[in-house]
Amino acid sequence: SYDLEENIAQLAPVIGPNTVIIPLLNGADIAERIQQLLPNNEIWKGCVYIGSRLVKPGKVEKFTIKDRMVFGSKDTSTSTGNSRTTPTKRQKELQEILANARISTTIPDDIDMEIWKKFFMISTAATATSFFNQPIDEVLAQHIDLFIALGTELKSVAEAMGVRLPDDIVYTSIEMQKMMPAGSTTSMHSDFLAGKKTELETLTGYVIRQAEKLGVDVPTYRFMYNGLSFYPYPKKTEIS
Repeated sequence: SYDLEENIAQLAPVIGPNTVIIPLLNGADIAERIQQLLPNNEIWKGCVYIGSRLVKPGKVEKFTIKDRMVFGSKDTSTSTGNSRTTPTKRQKELQEILANARISTTIPDDIDMEIWKKFFMISTAATATSFFNQPIDEVLAQHIDLFIALGTELKSVAEAMGVRLPDDIVYTSIEMQKMMPAGSTTSMHSDFLAGKKTELETLTGYVIRQAEKLGVDVPTYRFMYNGLSFYPYPKKTEIS
């Protein structure tokens, strides 16, 4: 997401008036950011659940067995006035193309809810693993109270934005994290360890900024964000 604007600029020559953009990046506002850059294009929303890493230039390794992708767009023209995901002809065509490529996809009833469920998992886990410099299983074993605090604060921000997440999302998210293999961490934590650019502003800073706009108190998020923003990240020690 930190290269989003630059990538859109590079892709501009091959983006025509009928081009549809479907971002699968982690983040709650990715589609909106792209829409600002391409106001005349159709932007769908999407996310994917998959575990993979770029292990070297040109080589990506996938370490999950069950992967899933969701995409769609909001239709606010229903008679009830409620905003919901309504599959269009083009979306069904894409779904068929992906199915023929053995990529299973779902067009959910509420794409915004799906985006936020994914963001909820990624934001809390990325923030905690990066702050404590530990894999997710160690974070849950040693800092479960602060992990719950992150989830509670994020749920409050979502609700202030009008997103009604499931009442038990804090704990169901924790149960899903427990299913990850021992030693698993987040891509943001991996980037911190490697000294690369990170998605701190997209996954953690975004929560802080939205909370400030809406008058929501997020002390745990703010504490970890400040720690990751202003202090040198510990260098990874090499074991000889």
